[in-house]
Amino acid sequence: MPYYKAFKSLLQNYLNSLKLERPKLLGDQIRDRVRELVSSGKLAPGEKIPSSRKLATAWGAHPSTIDVALAGLEKEGLLIRYHGKGTFVHEREQRLTCVGVYCTANVKASPYSHAVRETLSRELHEAGIEMDLWMDPRPVEQYGEPWKPLLKAAEQRQFQAFIGAETNLPLVKWQSKLPVPTAFLAAPTSVPNNVDADMRQFIEISLRELARQGCRSVGLIAPLFASDARIPDDFPTASDMLSHFTEITGELGLIVKNDWMRTVRGPFQHYAEAQERFGYEQFLKLWSQPEKPEGLLIFTDVVARGAITAIREKQVRVPEDLKLALHKNESIDLFCPMPATFVVSSERETARALIEQVQKQFRGESCEPISLPYRRVAHE
Repeated sequence: MPYYKAFKSLLQNYLNSLKLERPKLLGDQIRDRVRELVSSGKLAPGEKIPSSRKLATAWGAHPSTIDVALAGLEKEGLLIRYHGKGTFVHEREQRLTCVGVYCTANVKASPYSHAVRETLSRELHEAGIEMDLWMDPRPVEQYGEPWKPLLKAAEQRQFQAFIGAETNLPLVKWQSKLPVPTAFLAAPTSVPNNVDADMRQFIEISLRELARQGCRSVGLIAPLFASDARIPDDFPTASDMLSHFTEITGELGLIVKNDWMRTVRGPFQHYAEAQERFGYEQFLKLWSQPEKPEGLLIFTDVVARGAITAIREKQVRVPEDLKLALHKNESIDLFCPMPATFVVSSERETARALIEQVQKQFRGESCEPISLPYRRVAHE
């Protein structure tokens, strides 16, 4: 067939110059080469791609390797498959006009989830992109199974790209396989289209600020992920964050005691009510110790809300008895009737980064995880 001979000729030219990269997989290299052929226009929109078996022969690869590589390009929107007809170069839209946004219908979801969704809506509108909101009504136990209405909409290209604005491991496993460009909030670090805040930087900014204010000892209240065999190696855990906390306190010469480290020691529900109660109870336990730290770092802002209630209840003098470094989300009010340092994350930057991730893929570009910075704000 003429198209196959022409395609094989193009492939052969690239095959001759192809040098296998380690540890980059052959499938990834094939995907990159075919993406280049499509993006450069050497494979025209509407042109049919040879079968996986024929391509495997041309590339010297297994057909399953070709299938995986082409599936990645289909997800990026460069190729499109028609059942019974084959795979074609997609006649792509010139610009991104509609993005599906996923969230849960859980009424206990944190204020942060709502803030990110609202900010995404504004940022997409300003960019001239429609937001197609998908609110999952299913119970938490079913999140590991693909949500059929969403899956069907993605397959039918009801939206051109997808953003997971609420993420957990079961959701990422199937949502990352949707046949459109995707981006996720706070997914495992190995997910290339992930967007998350830089927790290591948060810890460093907070500790250096407390040291600058004269603190010689510090404590921590934070519902970090507990170590758990079910959590993948590439997911941030309590041990990762505590290791960095120990590293920076050691560098600054700050005293830390185990009783001042109030972190999760088991399963934890990350709902607003649970986080606020956690902050309240953990501060009371910390302040009941015979020795107390001069400075305290608290994460998240909802946990800080509970801790502030406990601080006022115990009539702790701030900053005379205790200096505070508190996490805060930019668009969410945090009532703090005492001097403190806010270490702020931006929902606006988060929304823009998520949109940037899907736009890159829509243009046929690869992307890397985005780690967003915090900034320090003094609060009197």
